[in-house]
Amino acid sequence: MLSTQIIQSLLAICPKNSVWQTPIDGLFLHHLDNPTASNAFRQQPSLCVMLMGERQLCIGDECSRFNQDNMSLCPVNTPVMMTVEHATPNKPYFALSLQFDLAMVAKVAGQLDLHNPLKNTVQPKDFLTLFNPNQELINALERLLALLYTPSFEQKIAILAPLYLQEIYYYLLTSPQGEKLRELCRQGSHAERIFKATTWLNDHFSEPLNIAELASLCGMSESGFYQHFRQVTLQSPLQYQKNLRLTEAQNQIRQGKDSIAQIAYNVGYESPSQFSREYKRYFGRAPSEA
Repeated sequence: MLSTQIIQSLLAICPKNSVWQTPIDGLFLHHLDNPTASNAFRQQPSLCVMLMGERQLCIGDECSRFNQDNMSLCPVNTPVMMTVEHATPNKPYFALSLQFDLAMVAKVAGQLDLHNPLKNTVQPKDFLTLFNPNQELINALERLLALLYTPSFEQKIAILAPLYLQEIYYYLLTSPQGEKLRELCRQGSHAERIFKATTWLNDHFSEPLNIAELASLCGMSESGFYQHFRQVTLQSPLQYQKNLRLTEAQNQIRQGKDSIAQIAYNVGYESPSQFSREYKRYFGRAPSEA
């Protein structure tokens, strides 16, 4: 995996116990020196790499655990629950997330001869695809990360980061795991259509859910939309919306700007008592304990 030198250099510049949006567009570093349970966030289409430690991610009822032995490819945006069981100042949890520039991914894919797609060795249910990267992908990723701590990094990032990103996308698209990423950029594919629906839901999660309108947005029948939405996201549209609402509610509660009742209304609930029940069911604790 990534070299110890790269990891230690990143650890030295990353703010502690925070999610750092680095100067490279779409690249985030996450550091924790204490365990955390039931921490929800919205996972964007991205490549995720564990630099130190281990975490468990759950999407709906499906959970995956991964560490430094593998990378994770997430092809569509979805609410995710994360648990970090072990983290200390000496052995922190440290991870990176590289959110995909889908326009750039599509541009790279368009230059490749992918008329005969590689056999997809990943089953549809494996939403968070765990895989062992080849050395070429590791090297390209290390070149991108090294830009963060080199002299004159602003100029180097502006000129070199887009080149390194295209190289990373090339290796991902041409890998056995790349079929999911290729499908996301393939106009009219089920993945591309469901991505439209998840994008709309992320922007309008507090509004009433209308399956007919979402299916129409995707150019699909209601039954086909429901089937493919569940296959791609591992959740029904209603579960997906509910998890989005609860994820946003957790963020607002931690900000402490509104009362719990007001936050329930903010995210789309009509009843604070129903919100409290569903929040406790999802996170395992009451909203007041967030």
